[in-house]
Amino acid sequence: MISDFDLPKTRAHYADCASAFAHLESLRLIDYPAVWRLKSELLGTAYSEFSTHSDFEFYCDRNRALLDSHCLFEVNAAHEEPSPERLRYRAFLQWLCERQFSAAAQHHNLYRDLALGCAYDGGEMQAYSDLFLHNISIGAPPDPFSREGQIWHLPPQSPWRMRQSGFQHFRTLLEQNMSHAAALRIDHVLGLARQFWVPDGAPAMNGAYVQFPLQALLAILAIESHRHQCLVIGEDLGILPEGLRGALDQFDILSTRIALFEKYHDAFIPAPHYPHKAIVSLGSHDSPTFTGWRAGSDLRIAADLGHINSTELINLQDHRRHEINQFDQAAQIIQKDPTEMLAQAHGFLAQTPAMICSVQIDDLVGETDQLNVPGTDQQWPNWRRRLSHSIEDAVAGEPGRTILARVKSYRP
Repeated sequence: MISDFDLPKTRAHYADCASAFAHLESLRLIDYPAVWRLKSELLGTAYSEFSTHSDFEFYCDRNRALLDSHCLFEVNAAHEEPSPERLRYRAFLQWLCERQFSAAAQHHNLYRDLALGCAYDGGEMQAYSDLFLHNISIGAPPDPFSREGQIWHLPPQSPWRMRQSGFQHFRTLLEQNMSHAAALRIDHVLGLARQFWVPDGAPAMNGAYVQFPLQALLAILAIESHRHQCLVIGEDLGILPEGLRGALDQFDILSTRIALFEKYHDAFIPAPHYPHKAIVSLGSHDSPTFTGWRAGSDLRIAADLGHINSTELINLQDHRRHEINQFDQAAQIIQKDPTEMLAQAHGFLAQTPAMICSVQIDDLVGETDQLNVPGTDQQWPNWRRRLSHSIEDAVAGEPGRTILARVKSYRP
């Protein structure tokens, strides 16, 4: 969006940085600090050339309260002097982001994501500290997906204080995240009904559930969804509170159905038995890719990280082979060619009654390693693996072209 303005020094600066950007783009793992150093220098040059713009002034006036809080937090976090000019620069960055979202929404239906919580040391915690609790974290109890349970290091909001404030912060979150969105995914939508809280220093198994005002939160969600004409999708995975899926269905919130998790007793659910109000996919960012699942790459990662021992690895590998045979029967996968196998698996998804059939770009290019390993921080390069192909090549090349053609044959 900087290219919309006449900024000759910035263009020259970008030309000087072109080789450095090209090098960073060639790396298999994204080096976020190095990328930000380059971009920060470039944006600083752009701001030094930028004088003003009517849309920028209007944006600042319209979002004054939120901007003042956020910009002050960023300046303090960067250990800068909170001068009016430094605060204005941070507002300039937010404005550029807003323009990019707006421009993208003109050409694409954006599917945005509302995270479950914020960081202890983040701007949201600073601005609304009276809503949050300290010395405790949201997490999840032990389950087959994470045998030790999970501690997410996210401060929980007090449901009592949420009610006291008229749920204003929740409304603001929805308003900001539904802006320019065709659909909004609510991460861990179970948290609208209850949250699993773990005291600092305790293992996840020692946590406890805390009830939340589900009906009030769903009503607010419905109002904001209508106001913004934004579809809502709930990530309803994990240990579900009784009646939650019925409540989500009542409010027309789509369920998230991951085919590799969808079982009844020990058998995978047939395609016709999926619900209509759902988004269906083979996996998610927190699970192995389809190719990786079949190869057992997630099991090897768990062993390498020390989450399972060698005996457990052998037993889980045996069970995975059993699961693969069961899934192949349910999805009627008969071809073992990798491309055709991926196409058949996505054909199975496309034949479900689910309102939305989702194809992950990792599967379009046959990636094996999963993007994120839940329960890890520094042990795995989460959210850093770069795609092995460009977006254009992922769609036009193999196996992407065959996968998309198969999906379209069922969902033209």
